[in-house]
Amino acid sequence: MLSAPIPNRRSRSREAFTLIELLVVIAIIAILIALLVPAVQKVRDSAAKTQCINNLKQFGIAIHSHHDNFKHIPESVSPWGEGGPPPRTGRGWILKVLPYLDQQPLFDAFAPSLVGDMFSGQGLMNCVPQLQANISVTRCPADDGARGLSTSEYQFSGTLVAVTSYKGVIGTANMGGGWPTSPSGTTDGHNGILNNGLFFRNSYQVKIKFAQVTDGLSNTLAVGEDIHDQSSHGATYYANGDYASCHAPLNTIFIPPIPGNWPRVMSFRSQHLNTVNFCVADGSVRSLSQSVDWLTYQRMCTRAGGEPVQIP
Repeated sequence: MLSAPIPNRRSRSREAFTLIELLVVIAIIAILIALLVPAVQKVRDSAAKTQCINNLKQFGIAIHSHHDNFKHIPESVSPWGEGGPPPRTGRGWILKVLPYLDQQPLFDAFAPSLVGDMFSGQGLMNCVPQLQANISVTRCPADDGARGLSTSEYQFSGTLVAVTSYKGVIGTANMGGGWPTSPSGTTDGHNGILNNGLFFRNSYQVKIKFAQVTDGLSNTLAVGEDIHDQSSHGATYYANGDYASCHAPLNTIFIPPIPGNWPRVMSFRSQHLNTVNFCVADGSVRSLSQSVDWLTYQRMCTRAGGEPVQIP
């Protein structure tokens, strides 16, 4: 009589990992994730920078289109007297280029802001709902603070308004004397008409023409980046929120932020690695390294300083 074969236990498949094998698998997965996350972040940062450059290119085209139609670059109207004629509406230059950014309906909706002085409750205050229009071309994708509305902007405390990542270059005005070591000196004309850049809140009194950019359009910075959380001057359509100065070293970021300290923070910076994007007066876009020499950078910000500096 034949006996039943004895099963070969070693031929049976194993039903689970050992603890050591499991730990090895977990370690491998952790390494792969550690390698993948920076790569994904790098791709996201690159995409954000590309979109930011495209936004600034659109601003360059819009500024030139405005100049073609009106024979001067878009102007801002201060809400303060500061020597200018009424109405002192507070309308900013970004509002003026809305038709050239495919935003004609929004521009038309701001028509009531043409009437009266802002500090009398008219001007821009006739258009509080419109001030909340947060359009993508006015903000850098990397500037998280600009995605929502703000209630902390100067002259709009408690009022919801859209904010912008892009500011016109006022030049080297040493805002409130905030940077006494500025190589261009401590002159501050931000509340007047003698600023040496292209955009300032009283530009409606002088209306800058390209012919006045004697340093050369390709040598003059026009619009640059700012980080919303670093400054409380950022209301998109407002004459006191749409400009910044080159008085501070490029890409100066305060940790923790001091957004209310306007003499120190109304300058240019970005969330891109070691660079800040600018629209040049000729309509091109350049990425400036934060390591640029301070005085050289300031010379790029003036329109007629007699010291044309080639922008890298």
